[in-house]
Amino acid sequence: MVIKILKPKISIIIAVFNGNSGDYNIKKTINSVLNQNYEKFELIVVDGLSKDGTIEVVKKFSVKDDRIKWVSEKDRGIYDAMNKGINLSSGDYLYFLNSDDYLVDNSIFSEVVELIKLNPTSELICGGVSYFRPEGTKINYFDSFNGFSLKRGRQPPHQGTFFKKSLFEKVGLFDINYKSSADFDFFCRCYLKKISSINFNKVVASFQRGGFSSKGDVSFIETSKIIKKYFGLFWWIYQVIVVKTKEFLKFILVKSKLINFFYFIRKRVKFLWII
Repeated sequence: MVIKILKPKISIIIAVFNGNSGDYNIKKTINSVLNQNYEKFELIVVDGLSKDGTIEVVKKFSVKDDRIKWVSEKDRGIYDAMNKGINLSSGDYLYFLNSDDYLVDNSIFSEVVELIKLNPTSELICGGVSYFRPEGTKINYFDSFNGFSLKRGRQPPHQGTFFKKSLFEKVGLFDINYKSSADFDFFCRCYLKKISSINFNKVVASFQRGGFSSKGDVSFIETSKIIKKYFGLFWWIYQVIVVKTKEFLKFILVKSKLINFFYFIRKRVKFLWII
């Protein structure tokens, strides 16, 4: 029997190290959470001993709002910090927001909760994210939780996904041996465990490209290893060939200033989404 939670509690986990600078910063991130029109949440900030005043900003927020918890101590990277947040959380659903991300509007949590009420068996609620390319073009990125996407190295963006907390008991925590792709590894394990999911057809958060997980070489190497581990040699070869071909094609298109035309065509030719 499925027990419906009429008003689920959401735990927002922010892993941060030196997040107190630039236009995208810890203050903007926290405000985007506190401005939500759904109030049953807790905000857990896991700081890795920042040196730039990050934790002082967090302390000021926590004095005014007792839903905010924080810890500042040495960690072994972002996924270790996220695991600490999971262990500290008391929510029914967990959501991970980086310190240079922010929620795009004030109704995100309330809309997700309504979706949860309609789909109480779903353990992953997968929405989208937005970001800007270097030339200024805004991109909205979505990807469904399914085997074909994962075998090609694609996953729902973690800043757009809400996780039922019980998932981490079934599947385990993030593997901190990965520096960039532990979230991809986690989604693969969820797929193999036949975890149920539902799509939330809305952009949840905006983020700034350039974080550690966007470092191409590290991400590519780790993702390729994970694909080979879970899905076999064929999909590993496919990943290597397609990704490297795509990188070369993109390089040529950028040099020839045809990159925007390519993205325009790809939106209209479904087969091109395979690459």
